[in-house]
Amino acid sequence: MFLLYTMAFLMSSCSKDDEPWNDPDSDSDWEIVQGPDEIIADGLIRVNNLLYQVNEDKTCTLISFKEVYNESDWTYKKYFSKFPYPVFDIPEKVTLKGNTYQVTAVELSGATPYEKDNHIREVKYLSIPSSVLSYTGGRDGLDLISLSIGANVRKVSDVKAEKIFWLPNTPPTGYSNASGGVQYASSSAYGSKVIIYPHLSSMFSVEGISYVMTNPAERKCDLIGVFAPPADNIECNGTITKDGISFDIENIAQYAFYGCTNIVEVSISNIDNIGDFTFYGCTKLSNVSLDNIKTIGNSCFNKCAFNKISIPGTVSTIGTAAFKDCENLVEVTLQDGVGELRLNRPTQNYNTPDFDIFSGTKIKKLYIGRDLYYSTSNDRSPFYRIDTLEDVEIRKGETEISNSMFYGCIALKTVIIGDDITKIGSKAFSGCSSMTSFKFGKELKSIGADAFSDCTALTSFTSDAINPPTCGSQALDDINKWECILHVPAESIEAYKTADQWKNFLKIE
Repeated sequence: MFLLYTMAFLMSSCSKDDEPWNDPDSDSDWEIVQGPDEIIADGLIRVNNLLYQVNEDKTCTLISFKEVYNESDWTYKKYFSKFPYPVFDIPEKVTLKGNTYQVTAVELSGATPYEKDNHIREVKYLSIPSSVLSYTGGRDGLDLISLSIGANVRKVSDVKAEKIFWLPNTPPTGYSNASGGVQYASSSAYGSKVIIYPHLSSMFSVEGISYVMTNPAERKCDLIGVFAPPADNIECNGTITKDGISFDIENIAQYAFYGCTNIVEVSISNIDNIGDFTFYGCTKLSNVSLDNIKTIGNSCFNKCAFNKISIPGTVSTIGTAAFKDCENLVEVTLQDGVGELRLNRPTQNYNTPDFDIFSGTKIKKLYIGRDLYYSTSNDRSPFYRIDTLEDVEIRKGETEISNSMFYGCIALKTVIIGDDITKIGSKAFSGCSSMTSFKFGKELKSIGADAFSDCTALTSFTSDAINPPTCGSQALDDINKWECILHVPAESIEAYKTADQWKNFLKIE
């Protein structure tokens, strides 16, 4: 009876709840040690501070942690891998005490309890080698910017990254459950959610930036991204040379530099498209130069740090949220150009959402040098209620100020519109209560209803039009006729003095 009681006591005293390894505050329950490579236990080794479960056939699995039972004191000890960061290229093989082990599996689940010390969350660029047959990223997923899946991987689970490169031609088991901002593959077997680059296996890198051939015969390629933090300054001038062979760069792919917080300066010229989310979250990007490009993708420069941007006249489309939350952005120039510039509205499943291209910015100065096209389904424009906007100049190309185009821009002070404008829509400047000066060109023909309602601060209203434009209901009624001087061509003074609404100005010069 005494023996049974003693054994029961020992078993209860060594219960899981009482063991030191189960106490997160205990220093004796886990180890992350930088030190010599060693055999920790039967079947468990540590090489370069990473743990591997080794097999008799000289293969091994990279693991996050392992509990080891100590028979001498009936306790367990947890050992954790200490991961390289932010770049981690998993080795194809490791060697310890004369034995070489092929890394055929990766199991990164369960690493989160001590992520501060094992740096698992600080790994941003992860590459899985061709030796690996199976990969598990952990149920919570890693906070990866880029993940490259090796060509021989047959099974995956818990795969998550902002950008995933699938190098196996045959999709691994479990690939369809992967989640990422964008995924690339070489085979259409991956389905419609993956962007197909047939020559993905022939990716090449120059100065840390990776490219994929789109047409090897014609020497064309796309800039597809980085597998490590890039240089502070990014330059893409439309061509790249590798081993003496030059390629024309057609596009910068989606997510190419996503989250690269070290980038300070970018210069891009002579390409077709800058993809969605290309520079999203580049929070130190303070200088951007663009020339001879065609499209700017959705959220392309979201959360960047530059204070001004000049959009080339060659650009045909700017995507949704392209400059959203660029908190330092105060000056926007839409350069003179031929043809329309399309500004896209979000297409989420709710009724006519507002434009978000410039939401979260602090634009003060705006220049428009070409015709803009955007949906006006709810009388909202990309400049609707930008309450920091102070100066607007529209010189060429644009033919119409749309309904409510600058509605509610309460800080707007001066507006100059050129000779190409023939129409100002209803409520176009309604609520611009700080506007003191307005000038329009000689071709203006009509002003819509309530176009200048609540513009009570106007002191100078200048028309270059020989014939007074026709005015919709109450288009000019809210302008203070005592304070505002109407400037018109000398030969047209009498015409304005008799024209509807214009004749209400008390001072016409």
